[in-house]
Amino acid sequence: MDTNQPTSGSPDGQPKADIQPRAQPKMELKIPQIPKISLPKVAMLNIPAGKAGTYIINKLREYDRVLKITKKPSLDEYKATAKATGLGITIIGIIGFIITMIIQLLGWI
Repeated sequence: MDTNQPTSGSPDGQPKADIQPRAQPKMELKIPQIPKISLPKVAMLNIPAGKAGTYIINKLREYDRVLKITKKPSLDEYKATAKATGLGITIIGIIGFIITMIIQLLGWI
């Protein structure tokens, strides 16, 4: 280490002055006023006020009526539905497989 250089303070030999941070300028945020909007009051599901219980009971009666009309399918109906569903799934799978093979053969991937 060079003995001619001071060991503390600034390079010219003067002691360091305490540096105070500059005061930050005060910034004021101006927030725009949002106008208040009043939404119209809308009855949900067109249920008249005070009639919610009646509405629910009527809906439950409709559901009950639908369930009474429906019946369990016979074994033949079930088999026909299962065959049609299985055939549809198989056809869609074959089409997807063919498209994938064409894309791989052409090198698009």
